[in-house]
Amino acid sequence: METILCLTDYKANSDQTLLFALHLARHLQAQLVCAHFFEAPAATPMEEEDENTPSRAGKLRSPASNERHSTELQRLKTFVKTSGSDTLAAMDVRYLVAGGSPLEHIPSLSREYDLALIVMGMRNRARLADRLFGTLARKMIDKTPCPLLLVPPEASFRAVHRIVYATDFGYKNLNAIERLLRWSEALDSQLYLVHVSEDPEDNPWAASQMEKIKHTYQTDNEAERMQFSVLEGELQTALEHFVETVQSDVIALTTHTRGYWEKWMASSLAKDLAEEVEIPLLVFRE
Repeated sequence: METILCLTDYKANSDQTLLFALHLARHLQAQLVCAHFFEAPAATPMEEEDENTPSRAGKLRSPASNERHSTELQRLKTFVKTSGSDTLAAMDVRYLVAGGSPLEHIPSLSREYDLALIVMGMRNRARLADRLFGTLARKMIDKTPCPLLLVPPEASFRAVHRIVYATDFGYKNLNAIERLLRWSEALDSQLYLVHVSEDPEDNPWAASQMEKIKHTYQTDNEAERMQFSVLEGELQTALEHFVETVQSDVIALTTHTRGYWEKWMASSLAKDLAEEVEIPLLVFRE
């Protein structure tokens, strides 16, 4: 069974972030681990609990530490049950609290659970490039091999019916496409593969690359769930228009090709997405 980790700090969009995590966990039939990491003088042991397993509180901790963990654990469970009460039935949910930064615990959590996805909210309407490549989100990407779903501050939950994956035809894109296809089937959603060709001379090459991808999935009729588009024009304008036209619920990308995506992240589209578009960003790391 796959595991999804949802990080919460109880701030403005934490309830919407949780709803996205619950939606994905339910449709992907994944175990959901809801986690809160609180400020502490030093990293403290993790405490974990599910509905069927007694709490591990009290092991190798002082009474004060036990009380803090118990308080934080109860707060987390109350938050999850209040915010997601309509969707928790028959779901496999675990609760985890620990002192310190998420970055301290992500490596061990990734090993323990073999995480398929991390879901977290974005705190500020800063530049998208800063959020992805200069803050906690970038550090999270560097710390874990699994994808990271970033939920913007003003995002309102909606079911994921359309996913746009912006491809540069890098080799590792195929890994992301394979996973997105599996998720799209479980979510009953449409997957749009898009490449923007800014130089008209690149159009034949881009079209041939897209045809190769399309041919790869035709044998299993998977192409029926996918749409393939090679767009021509300015990168940020073309991609922004496409996302708006198909009314995408999620936009996905892979970060391994730095030149292409750094150009995109530094573009006006990044600012537009950060300030106006209220859909989650799904980031795959090579």
